[in-house]
Amino acid sequence: MRKNVFIVCFLAGLSFGVGRLSAAVKPNALFSDHMVLQSGMAVPVWGAAAPGEKVTVAFAGQQFSATAGADGLWRVTLASLKASAASEMTISGDRTPAPIVIKDVLVGEVWLGSGQSNMQFTVSKARAAFAGLTNEAEEIAAANYPKIRMFTVKGLKSYEPKTDVSGEWLVCSPETVPGFSAVGYLFARDLQRELNVPVGIITSAAGASCAEAWISREAMMDPKLKWMLDSLDASVEYFRRKPQGPAADAPLHPTPINKPRAAGPVTSLRDPVQDQHFPTVQFNGMINPIIPYAIRGALWYQGESIIGGTRGLNLYGYVMKTLINDWRQRWGEGDFAFLEVQLPGQENISNNPRIREE
Repeated sequence: MRKNVFIVCFLAGLSFGVGRLSAAVKPNALFSDHMVLQSGMAVPVWGAAAPGEKVTVAFAGQQFSATAGADGLWRVTLASLKASAASEMTISGDRTPAPIVIKDVLVGEVWLGSGQSNMQFTVSKARAAFAGLTNEAEEIAAANYPKIRMFTVKGLKSYEPKTDVSGEWLVCSPETVPGFSAVGYLFARDLQRELNVPVGIITSAAGASCAEAWISREAMMDPKLKWMLDSLDASVEYFRRKPQGPAADAPLHPTPINKPRAAGPVTSLRDPVQDQHFPTVQFNGMINPIIPYAIRGALWYQGESIIGGTRGLNLYGYVMKTLINDWRQRWGEGDFAFLEVQLPGQENISNNPRIREE
């Protein structure tokens, strides 16, 4: 009997200890070694902790504290920072045994790179068969830019908004640059040369994704766009209720703006959330978790997934306006710069001149 009581108490204590460890202060993955923070504006820092835990962030002579809410989330905001060389950030909690020390932190210019495979396109063909700069060997050999860093967000599609991402900041060097977004790297290289300050690029892109996939649910409630969201919701509801079907009873699969919906019944079931063409799924998994990381602006390279159909061509400009306004509102930095890379003029249906016109 005493042995059983001891085992029960031991397991209870172990469970309590695991709970305490799992609730330790954890900043968003963006706040990690080698990160670049934006200069010249307020800089939010946030993460998770035990509900009610007091979290303190110290950096560059500033110190601010916040208490984690009932949802276990906390956030502080640093005052405007000047461009600077490497230093450390300390994040500590009053219930967490040891502080988190984030090393090699720079302050300079931060940009978000998003879109589809055009933005994913890597410097080296060895990292992606469809990619590679024409002079990649020369570019890689010359890529000794320790003040340039890139954080590549791991791909994730979600029906519900996420609060954290997976990825790491990599310092630009001939060893790391082959896997960098080529557009992001070349932009950062030229910007760093011109301004002579650190430059950070957050690459959050997904191949073949449509613009509407990168817009929040609230913005997709627009009367001109809501039909796409309604079709997704119907398909998700059925798939979650009857993942094994029958497929013939499922709602017609949602489709991007450029194609008519399928006329016939569904022949095979799949999780609609895992399709990068559908509204909100990329925003929820790859944009919501990085808001409101302080940025100077965004780079966008997308459009080749609009491959035919007048509805998509006519709506594309409106979808992009909605995306830009949605992001600007959610970041709360005002009308930050949003730079769109124009598709090259090619005789290819995926490079429709109407998209360039929009």
